[in-house]
Amino acid sequence: MLYLFCGTDTEKAREKHSAFVRKLRGKHPDASFAEVDDESFTPSRVETLVNTQGLFAKTVIASLRTLSRNPEAGEFLKKNAKELAQSPNIFIVYEEDARKTYLEPLLKYAEKTERCDAPPAKKAPAPLVFAFADAVAARDKKEAWVLFARLTRDETPAEQILGTLFWKFKTITLAKQGATSNVASGPAHRFARAYTEGELHRILGELIDIYHARETGADPDIALEKLVLS
Repeated sequence: MLYLFCGTDTEKAREKHSAFVRKLRGKHPDASFAEVDDESFTPSRVETLVNTQGLFAKTVIASLRTLSRNPEAGEFLKKNAKELAQSPNIFIVYEEDARKTYLEPLLKYAEKTERCDAPPAKKAPAPLVFAFADAVAARDKKEAWVLFARLTRDETPAEQILGTLFWKFKTITLAKQGATSNVASGPAHRFARAYTEGELHRILGELIDIYHARETGADPDIALEKLVLS
């Protein structure tokens, strides 16, 4: 008899495996118990567990953990999954999901499989400064102002804001001229329809002026506010 615990959430799968082992041992107090992992594995040891029973017990409970970390043990699992399942003894297998090639035969013959998959990683939200640049490019003054206030509150460096805006409008300008085909050019082409080339060059010039005005002590935040509201 074969039970399989696996999944991308390795910690949870390992805990479920251990809990199931304890549960079965509680149900079968007279059963013999054996543990085999990738370091203690030998073919003869597992073959013995498959084909024999305890001397005085009705059955043997065997915990097999991460055997596929050992290439020889992994191949043994692949070739003998059916024999494990047909054995009168109970095999409780925990395997890491990263070794899927070894899992396929186990999945096929296991009487019960419990997968513990971690939720998919959430895509990290785009940094606020990029959302701000999009709002400015879309001429959404209200959204741009709200985001600019948040950037100011978070003490985002003016250099970062200016650099992001310059990159955004440079990409839009290139899209307007048909000179870009990179990933960012999709949104850039949409933004470009709302601007003339003259407007884009003017905005780029203003951003350059704001950047250099910092060197004379001018407050870039005030200049950025005017740009957002213009």
